[in-house]
Amino acid sequence: MNRIVAILMGAALTGAPLAAHATIRVFRYSGTVCQAASLADGNVSYGQFGVQNNDPTTRRVICPLPTNNAGAANEVMTNMLAVTIYDRSTNSDVVCSLQATDSAGNIIFNQTLSSPSPGGPGSGLQQLLFNPSGHSIQDFWLLNCTLPAVQSGAFSHIAAITLTSQF
Repeated sequence: MNRIVAILMGAALTGAPLAAHATIRVFRYSGTVCQAASLADGNVSYGQFGVQNNDPTTRRVICPLPTNNAGAANEVMTNMLAVTIYDRSTNSDVVCSLQATDSAGNIIFNQTLSSPSPGGPGSGLQQLLFNPSGHSIQDFWLLNCTLPAVQSGAFSHIAAITLTSQF
């Protein structure tokens, strides 16, 4: 105990800052959490690679992102949200909007991103990196995405979603 007090007093006397420890919490979701946005968008399927569009037309999916933070302090803030996608279309991009609402239903964060590079049949994974820094993890988070039509038998899909927070 005396040693801890001596270290704290030494830091106070020299003006040396004490290290702050941050706790990071990571929420991971499979693309299978995404659902067709309407009956008209119903031709999506699910598998080991998340949600994919099986249709010759663009389809929209909605992905609720529950954080299960009952009892967490309001100081828990989001850092980043990464969406792992496969854009298998040369005609259009995967487009996603991340939205947060407060308990009154007010939109307090909204950011839209699209595929970072040209897609096409056989193209590899891409990531959409959202920056919702400074917003509470206790807000209600929703990802709304448009998946391009199937092209040459190749499906565009959302494989995974990762939300990180720090407190």
